Amino acid sequence: MSKSEIIQHFGKPSFEDDGGNGTTALNYLNRDEPGRLREYEFSGFEVFVRGEKVVRWSAMHSSTRVYNSGERLRPPSKTGQPTGQGINTTSGIPSVSFHIVSETNTSESIYIDTSNLPRLGYVSRKPDLLVTEIESLSRGKTTSIRDGKQVDTPTLAIGLTAKDAIILGNLTKDNLGKQMLVMIADKPIVAPFIHGIIDTGYLLLEVVNESGAADLTVELQKLIKRK
Repeated sequence: MSKSEIIQHFGKPSFEDDGGNGTTALNYLNRDEPGRLREYEFSGFEVFVRGEKVVRWSAMHSSTRVYNSGERLRPPSKTGQPTGQGINTTSGIPSVSFHIVSETNTSESIYIDTSNLPRLGYVSRKPDLLVTEIESLSRGKTTSIRDGKQVDTPTLAIGLTAKDAIILGNLTKDNLGKQMLVMIADKPIVAPFIHGIIDTGYLLLEVVNESGAADLTVELQKLIKRK
């Protein structure tokens, strides 16, 4: 099956981005809304092509809460309520950090309780994975039908380095079923449940609006690997 036949059969992809090794990734996403406010389930697949030739396929599935621009971490007060004070976990380094969520509080934990991630749980101050360099960044959108109307939602596709892709694959393999907080510039973005091993080398973020996408793009562009 060729690229043209893929598009003819499945329609225009949700977005295209660099698949690495001279390939282009055609991303097809489906979205279901389970009912909880601002929480979505994604499933779909990627088709990696080189010219017209199909190189390989990859299934995708994740659960994510979407990001509101400007949201920051807030530690709990003695009463367990957030104080509203921001906490730095990466010493101000431009980065994407990954933290496995736990119900257990330790001396090295931060309690995550924000408007878009209410009472999420505890994460370690030290990230389980700290990404300070990325291979690529592209913007796209997902399309869904709500109340009979088409709704387009901005997305960001982050291409990881080969080293970080392996680390993320192992991290998700060892923590299946748990939630993983993703932060950019010390801002909590999403906290997906890990349904499968994430080893494609790509991270897809859905953003609540274009303003949020623009804010994150500015931060992520600081990480793009210089050729």
